[in-house]
Order: sequence, then structure tokens, then C-alpha cells
Amino acid sequence: MIVFLMITPSAVMAAQTKEYTVQDEDKTYALFMTPQDLSELTTKYIKLEDKDNIDLSKVNDCQITVHRNKNIFINRDGVLYEHETTKQTVGEVLDELHLSLANKELNGSVSDRIKQGQIIELRSYDFITFKNDGVSGTSRYYTGETVQDFLKRQGIKVGKYDKLNKKPNVKLKANQNLEYWKAYKKSVTKTKDIAYSVKTKYDKNLSAGETKVTQKGVKGKREVRYEEFTYANGKVAHRKKVSEKIAKKPKCKIVSVGSKIRTSGRSSYGGLSVGQVISGRKTHYCACATCNGNGRGITASGKHIYNGMSDPHIVACNWLPLGAVISVDGVVYTVADTGGGGLSSVGRIDIFTPQGHAACYAKGTGGCKITILSL
Repeated sequence: MIVFLMITPSAVMAAQTKEYTVQDEDKTYALFMTPQDLSELTTKYIKLEDKDNIDLSKVNDCQITVHRNKNIFINRDGVLYEHETTKQTVGEVLDELHLSLANKELNGSVSDRIKQGQIIELRSYDFITFKNDGVSGTSRYYTGETVQDFLKRQGIKVGKYDKLNKKPNVKLKANQNLEYWKAYKKSVTKTKDIAYSVKTKYDKNLSAGETKVTQKGVKGKREVRYEEFTYANGKVAHRKKVSEKIAKKPKCKIVSVGSKIRTSGRSSYGGLSVGQVISGRKTHYCACATCNGNGRGITASGKHIYNGMSDPHIVACNWLPLGAVISVDGVVYTVADTGGGGLSSVGRIDIFTPQGHAACYAKGTGGCKITILSL
């Protein structure tokens, strides 16, 4: 028996209907169409706006992709411009614009899907040598970045006494050397000596020109506290005195100076007499080779002198005999040395100063009252 089947047009159409997967940006849905319906795709099934387009390259696999036109922004090293695209991913947009990621930082991933109004940021960078507290390393900086910008990004806030080898507003360049030293604050206490004073007492039991230390001097101690800012290499950036106190008082040095006058039996010498008062002129010298002509610290009378010794109360002059005793402005001295031609004038004396050259200059020259006590 032969059976005849009648196939209606609607049955044929149903047999040709396929399921198409549509990827419309981030939406995925199915369309049931016949191949003939594809000609009406954009008028009947998918609505397109201006500059949108459809990719039918995989329609034989029942896949349809809709590319919507999107307005996005590109920020390149702080310069912002607008761009229209139907590309689907960030990487596709970069390829479209011929933008390489070499030495550039992207705010996301190349696989991120593009959305309306999206901002793609590209920051160009290079490298510098950054020495932080003496430790060197290679660090990334961004185009247009200043020293201050770079340090801020490193979490470094430059303090008042911190040290930089470049000004904060200078823009960085590739392969530059940037050095930063932080000044660390600390409290420091230092102990300083306090010089003792020297007190002179006249002793009539000692001959004029003789001295005797009756009490040794002892230095005192002063504690000074500072607020100090120091770099990691130990160098002090800034120091400010905060307070000080006397930890130990100095003990005075007492020197007895002989006032007993030994007489030679002479009452006069070279037209001068004991008790005579003369208006003189004084200078000062010490035991250095410049002041003491022979450079050995030996006076004309044979007395050994040296800087730092107790004051022997001696003078040099050429118009009085060695051993003569005089009073200079009330202070007793013994003539124990001679000198250059300038000391030959009556009244001209050079007073030995054991505190050294600087003290000689400090005391200077000047007039004085001289009384002859012994010849």
C-alpha cells in the first residue's frame, strides 16, 4: 500500500527554523528564525542605532554578534580625549588606536569589556635610581611626575630638615639619580667642661716672682640637652639647645704669688731709684717661638717658661736689671727677661702671659703705672 503525505508550506517553514544565539554587548539571548529571516534581521528582530553593526561571520554556526557604538574616553598621561568605537574589549580598542602597552600602565585588563562612558587610562613610565637613606634601588616614575609627586606616591612626606639632591618641583627624567635623606628627631645630652677660675693671692713669705699653687683647680661639668635631627649616615641636620644644668661646680685654682722683696742693696740704677713712679707702656708675650726669641722657652735669667703654666708674674725689659721687682698697676712682677730694642726705652715692658698667643692679642697694648720696688 502506498501512503501519500501532504506537506504544507507551514510545515516546511517549521522544519527550517533554527535557534540563533545573539551576543548583544553584555546581553545574550536566542532568536528562532529561518535562514530566510536573516534578510529582515535588522528591521524585524534586532534594532540598530546609528553606527551600530552586526557581525554575521559565524551565522552558519548560528551565532550573531551585535556591536553597539559607544562613546568612551582615553586618558593618556593626563590628556583626556573622546573616542567612538564598536569594539568589545579594551585590548581591541587599543589595537584600533594603535596604542602599545610598552612602558605603560593600564587601569584594568585588556580583556575588560567596553562600556558606554568608560575611561581607559594609560600612564607612561620609566625608571630612575632612587637612594633612600643611603639604600639605592631602581624605581618607576610616571611621565610628568615631579620629585614631590614621586615621593608622595612612595608614602614619603618631606620634613623641614630632610635632605634632597633635587628641588621638589623638578620633573623627573629617565635614568636620573634621586637621593632622599630623612632627618630623624632625637634627644641628645652632652656633657661639657666648665673652666675653673684662677685666683691670685699675694704671699709676703714668698719672694717676688715665686709662685705656689695652694689649691688645685678642678673643672666643673655642664649637662646640655639638645633636640637633634640626624640623617641615617650620622650627619647632624639641625641641633637646638633645649635646656642645660650644672652637674658639678668648678673648683677655683688658688695661686700664691710672692710679694717679699729681695733687695740687692742698690737704691738706684741707671738714673732710676727705688720708689720711683714711671708712666710706662705694656705689651704681652707668651712662650711660643714667635714671642720668645730663642724658641726654647728659656728667659734671659734662665727661668724656664711654657704656655699653660701658673703665672710666674715676670716681665721683660732692657732698662732694669734682671731680678728687679716692680709694681704694674698694683700687680707685682719680677724682671726675668730681656727683649728687642723697643724694650730699652724707660717705662717700656713686655708682660709674660702663659695663657698663650690669643690671650696676648686679647690683652693688647696700653699705658700703665710702674713703681720700682727693688733694684
